[in-house]
Amino acid sequence: MPILRLKDQSTWRVSREGDVFTVSGNKIERFAVRTDFTNEEGVRRLRVIMRKQGIMHELAKQGAKHGNTVRISSGSFEY
Repeated sequence: MPILRLKDQSTWRVSREGDVFTVSGNKIERFAVRTDFTNEEGVRRLRVIMRKQGIMHELAKQGAKHGNTVRISSGSFEY
């Protein structure tokens, strides 16, 4: 029997340029567009979503430290 799989829309990627980490991917960028980056609660909610998807683990794995900038879509926050 053939196995049919849907394209995974939750894929994401983390890239690094110096102290700036850029997160890209359809699903996480849709969450980021709806996030108010000037509101700590909004950023906290985005971090929870990123943690559940494994993005925060990947940031740490790539060397993100307190004070580094994380960019997603048109917004950014401090790691």
